[in-house]
Amino acid sequence: MKKLIAFALLIAVVASFAARASPSAVIDGFERAAAFNPEIATSVTAIRRRPVVVLVPGILGSKLTSPTVGDIWGSGIPDLAKIKLPPQLVDETAPSDVQATLLENYFGDQYGDAFAAIKDAAKKIGIDAVACGYDWRRDLRSGAADLEACLYRTFGTTRRTLIFVSHSMGGVVTAVWNAKHDARQYSRQHLVGGIVLLGSPLQGSCEVLRMIHEGYKQPVENSLNAGKRAEYVYEKWDNLRGGLVNSLTGWATDGVRDALLTWPGAFGLTPKATNTDEAGRACVPLYQPEQPGGPGLI
Repeated sequence: MKKLIAFALLIAVVASFAARASPSAVIDGFERAAAFNPEIATSVTAIRRRPVVVLVPGILGSKLTSPTVGDIWGSGIPDLAKIKLPPQLVDETAPSDVQATLLENYFGDQYGDAFAAIKDAAKKIGIDAVACGYDWRRDLRSGAADLEACLYRTFGTTRRTLIFVSHSMGGVVTAVWNAKHDARQYSRQHLVGGIVLLGSPLQGSCEVLRMIHEGYKQPVENSLNAGKRAEYVYEKWDNLRGGLVNSLTGWATDGVRDALLTWPGAFGLTPKATNTDEAGRACVPLYQPEQPGGPGLI
C-alpha cells in the first residue's frame, strides 16, 4: 500500500511540475484526500517538506581550497604538488580542512551555465536549487560525507524533500550517500524525492583511463546538420571553439595524469575488464593465454 501511495504521490508531483503548478497546490490536494483516508496522512506530512534541487558535480567539478594549502583546484594553473592527495587523507574517515564548492568556470565554462539553468527552471515552479561540492580526490565514502556536510550547512535540521541532479562521479557519490540515508545514518530529517543521474558510471568508466593519457577534456557535441546552413555554421564554430578549449584544458591539466594515481576516488570509478567505450572498444585490454588464437580481450 505504501509503495502504491508513494507512486501516486510521485505521479501527482511530476504532473504538477509539468503543468507548472505550485508544490503547495499539490499538498493542499493531498491534505483534502487525507481527511477521507488517514492512511496517507504520513505521506502528506512527508511531502510538506519543501522540495529543493541539489546539483552534485562530477570529478574535477568542485573547486577545492584549504586554509593551510590555499587554492588546490579551480583557480590559476594547476599545481601538481597541491592536487595530489596527501597520504593522510587516503583514509576516508580522516579529518580534512579542504573546502569544496561548485566549479562554475575554469578555462571555460564548467558548471556555471548548467547551474544557472537549473536555478531558473526551479524558480519557475517555486522551489530552490543548491549545489554541493566534494573532494573528488578522496574515497567515494568521503565524498558522500562531504555531501552530507553540505546538506547540513545549507538546511540544518529543516526538513526538505531532496531532488538530486548528479553528474558523472557525482551520481556515484549520491548513490553512496543515499545508501547511508536509507540506513538512517544520513539526513534522517530529509525525504529523497528523486535522483537524476547524468552520465554516472555506476559500473565504472573508460573516461578515467583516458584522463590518465590525455588530461581532462569535456565532451564536444557532434550533431552537425549540413542541410541547415545557419545551424551548421554555428555548430561548426561551436565545435571548433570546444576543441580549442579542450586543447587548453588538456595542456593545463597535463599534471592531472600523475596526480590521478593518488586519488582513491578515481579508483572507485575504474571500469570492469568487460567495459567498452562509445565506439565499442574494450577500455581494459587483457590477455587470455588459454585462447587458441593468441591474445584476446576479456
